[in-house]
Amino acid sequence: GILRVEAAIMTVDEYEKALAWFRGPHADHNKPYRNLACRVGLILGFRLGLRRAEAAYLRVSDFDIPLPDEDLVEANLHLHVRPWLLRLLKTSNALRDLPLAVLIPKDELEELMDFVNKARKRGGWRALLFGSERTPLKAMNFEGLIDCLKTAIRGDRGLGCKAIIPGWHYHILRHSFANICLLRLWPRLGKVAGYALQHH
Repeated sequence: GILRVEAAIMTVDEYEKALAWFRGPHADHNKPYRNLACRVGLILGFRLGLRRAEAAYLRVSDFDIPLPDEDLVEANLHLHVRPWLLRLLKTSNALRDLPLAVLIPKDELEELMDFVNKARKRGGWRALLFGSERTPLKAMNFEGLIDCLKTAIRGDRGLGCKAIIPGWHYHILRHSFANICLLRLWPRLGKVAGYALQHH
């Protein structure tokens, strides 16, 4: 009567290696916008547990705006995951408000909000977070972004880079987020929790 669930996870170390890949020698440094978008896509999946479709069609208006010169950690900013024309939510429970400073380390939060602010400057409040660099009201090819993430995380023999996780797919980020949240809420797991959360 037990349903087996395939739920691979990504460790904090593996996640940090994947983030670093887009600033390393194998990344295409002629495409800085795409590299930034890939890093933001990783942050949204691993730190906030967003599904692929939820991340792909985020709008800048889904993010709270800090006051001028307001500290991002103290501002209590949220990401509001809501359905709209281009993004229906999977279930009624998928409608949620995620506290950014609670879930994302400060340096990554600054990178995320800088990406949000630049998208807002290019396209106004209607801009997509992952909009085309030249036409911010038009969605960029998120599948292309996923392919770049796969190259970084699964490895690519043509680039000579070693796989971080051979069978990686975007939903693994959501599995990882859920497991890390569980461990953070349940510190009495002892050695297992201590090892998993040593960098948190």
